Amino acid sequence: YDFNEGAKTMAVLLEKAPQVPGAYLYQLFIRKWNKLMELNPYFAKGRVGEAIPKLVEILEIDPECPLTAFQLAYCFRVTGELEKSESFYRQALRMAPESGWIYSNLGRTYRMMGEKTKAAEVFWKALELLPGDQFVLEQLVELGELFIVPKPGTEEALFVKRGDYERQMREALHKESTNESLMGLGWKLLQDRLMDLAGEAFQKVLDQDPGYHDALLGLGTAHLEAGRYKEADKTLSDYLDENPNSATGHLNLFKVYLAQNEQELAWKEI
Repeated sequence: YDFNEGAKTMAVLLEKAPQVPGAYLYQLFIRKWNKLMELNPYFAKGRVGEAIPKLVEILEIDPECPLTAFQLAYCFRVTGELEKSESFYRQALRMAPESGWIYSNLGRTYRMMGEKTKAAEVFWKALELLPGDQFVLEQLVELGELFIVPKPGTEEALFVKRGDYERQMREALHKESTNESLMGLGWKLLQDRLMDLAGEAFQKVLDQDPGYHDALLGLGTAHLEAGRYKEADKTLSDYLDENPNSATGHLNLFKVYLAQNEQELAWKEI
């Protein structure tokens, strides 16, 4: 996808063989290429809003230009018009379905829209087309689709899919027996956003020692992050009964009440 070199090659080809099959498409591309290049200063200076009408003019010249659709999608993402951004990325993909970099950018739009499931889906497709792409790998890690784990016996790291990582952590959870180790594992699982497994770790501590109050804080936090607000309310309230001066406990209970639009209770906690 070196468009600049492609335009030069098309020009040489048309000069030597004006009637070559596909000549119309080559002429069309050359006609719009200079207009596309005129947009570079706008992008360089961040004036993407001014670039939009010029890109629309180019798309009118060639409605089947994936590059123009891609650039319009980028502009609309920057200006916050995310539905338009999605639409033009989809249009670009219809014309260039094997372009991993379009999927990658569509994923960024979905992340801005808060559509995590759709974002993960298109980032996986991007990784399929762009194996090993660092940006795409990082996005999948941030979405909790991949986890970075040390490679045994080396200083290298491996990317592990969520399902495989969950199985590893469940095995580790079943092997742990001391409360200290279970607490450490529980907080790590919370950090990894594996809420159900984290809850199991903290519950295992409470089953072994009901007086281990810090496990209530962990369990309540797991319920909160999983959106189980009634369970979080009860567990965190029980924890605060024993630890009334815990800032973390009050902060998490504030989040529970705020999520349920219990404004008066929320501000009391904060």
